[in-house]
Amino acid sequence: MQGDILRCAADFRGVTDVASSSAYFMSLFLDLEVPDVLGSCRRRLAKDLQVEEPGAFRPHISLAYGLSDEQRGQEGIIGLTTGLIGR
Repeated sequence: MQGDILRCAADFRGVTDVASSSAYFMSLFLDLEVPDVLGSCRRRLAKDLQVEEPGAFRPHISLAYGLSDEQRGQEGIIGLTTGLIGR
């Protein structure tokens, strides 16, 4: 599995989008694109640990928690973060 993890790090593509949602812990976040091997590693780890297979996986980096609809829509917030796409 260590080789898969190293390959995952090498294949990491970075930030794909700045997004927001009404979910408290995903008010404003950066979506990350990661290689498929990461999902395979998660499933294999769950099997090895004999726990339930993990559900949907949406890797992200939270930038803010609990923003209101008005705050999430502010152009300034989005503008500050769009420069991170592709990094």
